[in-house]
Amino acid sequence: MELKNFDKYTAISREHIPYLRDLAAAVSQSPYRPVVHICPPCGLLNDPNGLCWYEGWYHVFYQWYPFGASHGMKHWAHVKSRDLSAWEWCDEILIPSQPYEKNGCYSGNAFVSPEDGNCYLFYTANYKTEKGRIPKQAAAIMKPDGTISKCSRNPLIDGAPSGMGGDIRDPFVFEQNGRYYMMLGATDQKGKGQLILYSGSTLLEWDYLGIVRITEKGKELNLGTMVECPGFIKADGYDVLMISLIGLPPQGDRYLNQFTSLALTGRLDLEHMEFRAERTQETDCGFDFYAPQPFYGKDKTPMVFGWLGCGEQKLPEDRYHWRHGLTLPRLLQVRQGQLYTPPCPEVLPAFGTPIQVPPHPTPYSNPKIPVCLNWSFEDDGLPHVLQVGSSEDFWSLTVDMAQRSITWDRSSLKIPVDPAYGSLRRCTFAPCSPMELLICLDNTFVEIYANNGERVLSGRTYEAGSDEIPAI
Repeated sequence: MELKNFDKYTAISREHIPYLRDLAAAVSQSPYRPVVHICPPCGLLNDPNGLCWYEGWYHVFYQWYPFGASHGMKHWAHVKSRDLSAWEWCDEILIPSQPYEKNGCYSGNAFVSPEDGNCYLFYTANYKTEKGRIPKQAAAIMKPDGTISKCSRNPLIDGAPSGMGGDIRDPFVFEQNGRYYMMLGATDQKGKGQLILYSGSTLLEWDYLGIVRITEKGKELNLGTMVECPGFIKADGYDVLMISLIGLPPQGDRYLNQFTSLALTGRLDLEHMEFRAERTQETDCGFDFYAPQPFYGKDKTPMVFGWLGCGEQKLPEDRYHWRHGLTLPRLLQVRQGQLYTPPCPEVLPAFGTPIQVPPHPTPYSNPKIPVCLNWSFEDDGLPHVLQVGSSEDFWSLTVDMAQRSITWDRSSLKIPVDPAYGSLRRCTFAPCSPMELLICLDNTFVEIYANNGERVLSGRTYEAGSDEIPAI
């Protein structure tokens, strides 16, 4: 097809629909597309947004630039499913069509009102000037029939509170003790990442409360230079806070990606504006993960999706004019303060009957169709190695039972993925016997679950020679 050039800040209009349909048809032939994972019909996907169970459907929105594999004018794309496996595209999306959001509809969450039964979609209205951003927070309302309209009172919050810079975004609204709260990620005027909080008696009126201190063992955590995509949920009697951070320096085997996502279990003290963490961990220990958003699924089940990507990556599928996908939906479970994130069982049948892998397997070839590998062995004090790919083009997973460590190595792939941030990821795990791993392969999308989600590693892998289909 003949490609068109678009300004970075182009919003979808009716005249673009035939072109985008043709582009999506061409993109569907890309050799790197998954089957089970949510990915964009064309263009770039990033943060999951507006996740909810509403009127018998799971709704997933995500950040979307439709015109190419690059970051540009962000829309909220929209898919829905009854079973977390078969997803339907919805034409009801958020398009940045108003003056207060002239540079895009940025991330936010969904909250179903107990008062009117509508689903409120909170988001940051991206508004840039020559002097920098002016932060604006807005809302759209999804009714039970699925129609979406923007709130006439937008922006609900206009400008930055004292001491904060212009980068304030990604509202996450929740209710506690009969009052509504909105968390926002921010950078203060000293260039330090902050989590800030608003409250309101209604979902459309908000008062600034201040900065939420995040501490562990009485010490404030380093939040880098910017907090993004905060999320708050209750699971198994614990408060769980998720934050995504820019500018957090590496610490040994941790925080090696361009940006970092942390999960904290503990207690949120609203009276004293403090989250006291009992445990802090990387939400995902793999290569390609960012911006997880927790939400309550069917029967108030705590769940999470993440962006299976990170930062400003350049990927092989760019030449086919799409980039990135979301993780599988995961459960949020807390055991003795440790957060576990196993895959939701509803999605696993889409991978077919699991393949049992012996403790010391021979190399396994990725079939490029959805498949799950079950790999388990006793605590024998030995290293166990799984190699996926051909003899000259592969990635490997090493589980060392003596060191209680998992190492994922992408250095032997002929097509490097985001090489600036290294080809090894390593994490440790608690003593166990047997060790059980579930490895979900969906073409180029890989998710590794150890000990039922005690540790999870997500990333992309590409085989040389699979790009023989001509680029668009």
